[in-house]
Amino acid sequence: YINAYYHIGYIYAEQKRLPEAITMFEKLLADNPDNEEYYLLLAASYADNKQYDKAAETYKSGLEKFADSEKLNFNLGYVYDKMKEYDRAMAAFERIIKINPKNPDPYNYIGYTYAERGEKLDKALELVNKALQLDKENGFYMDSLGWVYFKKGMYKEAAEKLEQAQAAVIKEREKADPVIYEHLGDAYAALKETDKALKAYNSALESGHENPDAIKSRIENLKAIK
Repeated sequence: YINAYYHIGYIYAEQKRLPEAITMFEKLLADNPDNEEYYLLLAASYADNKQYDKAAETYKSGLEKFADSEKLNFNLGYVYDKMKEYDRAMAAFERIIKINPKNPDPYNYIGYTYAERGEKLDKALELVNKALQLDKENGFYMDSLGWVYFKKGMYKEAAEKLEQAQAAVIKEREKADPVIYEHLGDAYAALKETDKALKAYNSALESGHENPDAIKSRIENLKAIK
C-alpha cells in the first residue's frame, strides 16, 4: 500500500507533524530494506523537515541497492541543490542522463543551473532545448529557456517565452508559479517596461513567493526610478 503511505506522509506534512512521519517511515524502511519506495518516503520526509544531510544519506543508501534508480538520483540531486552542493547535484543529474537519455528533467535542471550561475550559457541553451524536445508543453522547461535568454541578454525573447511558460503552468496546474512571475519582472525591468515589471512582481507576491522581501525590494527600486 505504497500510495497510502505517500498520502499519510503528505497529511503529516500538512499538519506540521513531520517528526511523526519520519518515525513511521524509519520503521517501515527498517522492516523493508529491499523496497525502493521506502527510501524515497523516508528521505522526502527528512528533506521536508530540512534535515538535508539525513535525506542525502538515505537516498545514497537506496542507491547502494538500486543504482539505476532515476527517482533516487533525481531526489538526491534536489537535496544536494538545497545544500548548495551544486557539483554533486550536477553529477546526480548527469547519472540520470546516462541511465535514461529520454528523461527530460536532468537536461532542464543542468541547463537551468548553468543559467542561474551565469555560466556555459550556450550549453545551457542546448540542454534546455533538449528537455523541451522531449516535453514541449512543459511550462517549467519554458521558464528555464526564458531564463537562459535573459542571462544571454535576449530580454525581448525572454519576456515572450516567460509569458508562454506561465500560461502553460496555469493551464496544467490551475495556478501560477511565483518564480516565473519573478523572472518576468526581471525581463520587463531590463526592457524598461516598468509597469509590466511591477505587475509581474506584485503577482509573484500574490502567488506566494518564498522570498517576498527580495521581491518587495525590486518593487521599491523600480518605483524609485519610475
